[in-house]
Amino acid sequence: MTLDSLNIEDAFLSHFGALNKLQSLALFHNNITDEGINHLAALHNLDMLFIGMNNITDQSMLFIKNLARLTFLSMCSTQITDNALLILSQGSVSNSLQGLDLAENSQLTPKSIEIIFEKFPYVTSVDISDSNNMSDIVENFNGKKRKNGVELCISCPSKFWMTAEKYIEKRVLNPEIPDSMPNDLFSIEED
Repeated sequence: MTLDSLNIEDAFLSHFGALNKLQSLALFHNNITDEGINHLAALHNLDMLFIGMNNITDQSMLFIKNLARLTFLSMCSTQITDNALLILSQGSVSNSLQGLDLAENSQLTPKSIEIIFEKFPYVTSVDISDSNNMSDIVENFNGKKRKNGVELCISCPSKFWMTAEKYIEKRVLNPEIPDSMPNDLFSIEED
């Protein structure tokens, strides 16, 4: 479900608890705060969540951290800090996430990438473009494999977004494709 740029406010999201079969939700560029994100905690079948360009803070992660099927989370242009990732790492989402969009978050520090590397074992792609002070950390972690063999790709947004769009398109056209992102997000072949 795509509800981007519709001036949605928190009260509108109070009706979302009944949409428990919803798999993808895009809420970019609205007037949503932590209070509104609270209403999404019951959406346990969410595979992809796009909440960027809203007035959310670290507090929202308390409501997202146990969405065990969530494989992609976009939080670009928000007010989150490194603490948001620590909160997420305490929930089941830490073992399902494979992609994170953290672009344009000025309060993130290089510590955020260390947290992702250590506490999110299946994240393969992180977009931190236009975030502050990240160039040194990218060199240290980009392409580095974890103990489980999963490689981390940092700041490769164009490849990530093209692949994510292809996956969504194929899933819509072919219901045989699994409901969650593949283990290796970049394994989807170009047509």
